[in-house]
Amino acid sequence: RFVSVALNGVMFDDDTVTFAGTGKWNGVSGYRFQAVAEDVASPGNHDTLRVTIYDGANQVVVTLDQQIDGGNVQSLRLR
Repeated sequence: RFVSVALNGVMFDDDTVTFAGTGKWNGVSGYRFQAVAEDVASPGNHDTLRVTIYDGANQVVVTLDQQIDGGNVQSLRLR
């Protein structure tokens, strides 16, 4: 189980948003994560979410790369 405790950065690039931060894996501190959500097509067709969790030695603990079934990722930017 992973729980985010801090958000260290957010980056927008076209229709993709990347979040990075730190958290606890099974109650243990010292882990970090990166989550990438991509707005592929509207409304809610083939949008994706990728999450990678790293330990303190920068080794990948788990990776999730999934197309979202239902719902809609929207990356909105000022024009």
